[in-house]
Amino acid sequence: MSRIFALLISLFLSSPTQASIPAWNADVRFVNFKEHQEDKVREAISLIRKVIASPEFRERILNHTYEGKLTFVDNQGLNNS
Repeated sequence: MSRIFALLISLFLSSPTQASIPAWNADVRFVNFKEHQEDKVREAISLIRKVIASPEFRERILNHTYEGKLTFVDNQGLNNS
């Protein structure tokens, strides 16, 4: 789950401007998946898109605190915006 959260954060932070909502596409290639498994992955991608585009997600990222500061633990020198 933490990998997914990290992915969402990195996708959000890669947005070209602070005011924009990032667009995200997934180029998924299935190898040895059954049809019902592919359907689950496609549904998950759809849900991720909805989350990333939501104002609630944006606000939680921008207002996240760690040890009383608006930052993430391993932020590589970046701030929340």
